Amino acid sequence: MEKLRVGILGCGKISETYLKNLTVMFADRVTVVALADVMHESAMKRSEQFNISRFGGPELLLAADDIDLIANLTPAPIHYAMTRSILEAGKHVYSEKPLALSMHEGQELVELAKSKSLRLSVAPDTMLGAGVQQTKQLIDAGEIGRVLAATSLVTVNSVNERYYSTFRGPLLDVGPYAVAAMLFILGPAKSVSGVVQAKREPELNSAAPPMPADLLTLDNPGNAAVNIEFASGALATLLVSGEASRYFITLKLFGSKGWIEAPDPNTFSGPVKVQIGFDTPSEPTIGFAHADNARGVGIWDMAGAIADGRPHRLSSDFSLHTLEVMLSAIESSKAQKRIELKTTFDPIEPMPKT
Repeated sequence: MEKLRVGILGCGKISETYLKNLTVMFADRVTVVALADVMHESAMKRSEQFNISRFGGPELLLAADDIDLIANLTPAPIHYAMTRSILEAGKHVYSEKPLALSMHEGQELVELAKSKSLRLSVAPDTMLGAGVQQTKQLIDAGEIGRVLAATSLVTVNSVNERYYSTFRGPLLDVGPYAVAAMLFILGPAKSVSGVVQAKREPELNSAAPPMPADLLTLDNPGNAAVNIEFASGALATLLVSGEASRYFITLKLFGSKGWIEAPDPNTFSGPVKVQIGFDTPSEPTIGFAHADNARGVGIWDMAGAIADGRPHRLSSDFSLHTLEVMLSAIESSKAQKRIELKTTFDPIEPMPKT
């Protein structure tokens, strides 16, 4: 197949992982053509590290005729503006999470991509990894019976101003890993109710400098408790906190016959634990590929989808639905009522095992 020609926009920390994988693990479908960053030094550093000769500012990628897709790895507050510019330049987009910071902006991007027949996809792509794929396969095969409920706990220790100005707090930063995994496994959500809290200062770390008051709001929640009702009838709870002592994520699904504990959905693999009734828990052999850190597999999948003329797995509708679940938790808390969701997505085809 003809390789998808990719430009990387944003050469910060996460770009190193993407570039390692796109230039080696996924080089059968992808070739990285050029790099860009508003900070010239960052682009130059990555160009030297990965022997990619073309680098410069964002305008370099937007104007290039030999780039098919741009990976938008910029900070969250400018995802919308940069993704819109990329789509208007006639190129496909794979963006870091979240799609945007409001439903209005997210919907606008999805509609723009569709109007131009362009592909749009958003991280995380961890659910395309071996761990979550194996979990879904077992559930689809009826291993634990009809899924009744799911629960996820997500904690990080985030006390600095940059985290809340750049990532809007843990709900929109690490929450997408759990939300996207639950949606991939259980299908579209129907409604959301939530309680969110502004970050409380300075209980966790009295030595940390105080943050500006405009960052300590419900729009940048430090803690969130989210109830999700799925169209399938399953219920889920998601607890997210930025005030815990360390990073920690769990995802467990309960069925009429037993339960399954998935690996950390911010990783690509790990043990999948299953208990049926009162039997001793077991760890089935994982039979899927991409068990290592495979960030960028979403771009690799999109390259194959474009070549084959099929939908890519992490569709723009899926990305918008993921965003709506999280933003609805904030909206629900403010309005003190349950929010009926307006978006949905088509079922996602499982990944191949090899």
